[in-house]
Amino acid sequence: MPDTPDLSISCLVWGDVLDHLFEVQLKETDSVPMLRKAIKEQKPHAFHGLDANDLEIFRTSALVAGWDDADDTEGLMEAVASEKHAKVMPNRVLSQVFRWPLAVGGIHILVKPPSTFTAPQATISINCLVVGDTRNHIFTVDLAGTQKVSHLKDAIKEKKKPYFDNVPADHLEIFRTSFPNDGELEDKLKNLNF
Repeated sequence: MPDTPDLSISCLVWGDVLDHLFEVQLKETDSVPMLRKAIKEQKPHAFHGLDANDLEIFRTSALVAGWDDADDTEGLMEAVASEKHAKVMPNRVLSQVFRWPLAVGGIHILVKPPSTFTAPQATISINCLVVGDTRNHIFTVDLAGTQKVSHLKDAIKEKKKPYFDNVPADHLEIFRTSFPNDGELEDKLKNLNF
């Protein structure tokens, strides 16, 4: 009995950036539920708390699946957003889903968690320093990646109690810098014009 061909299926979570494209390897004779399981195994953090069969998967349009201009990532992402993609039913084998050879540069499957699913929020840690303080007074503020500057100001005010007790959070001026915390940090900060 001959080996069934392998499929290298390029997948992207719906709404994600192209840099997060990932690939799963399956056989043409494998089923759609096996594809869902492989996707969940590749992205355990993105789909934490979900069963594989909760994932909605879509076969991309012929334009997106056959994309052959590796340099035009902007065009590819526009096509992902504007083209119509077909929802894949679970009672199929992959040879029924992909009736043509899979192009190397395209996106073949878009993955969508159920609409009730809330993805885990990325947390960012921001090192802060009050102007005039020395580097041994650097403090860290943790925020959800979706929070705004006003949340950062509130967190700074809270973290530096009682230093900013008499200053409304929206009156705090914050400046973005990017310097290593080394022996030259204080000199670099002194040379900035805030």
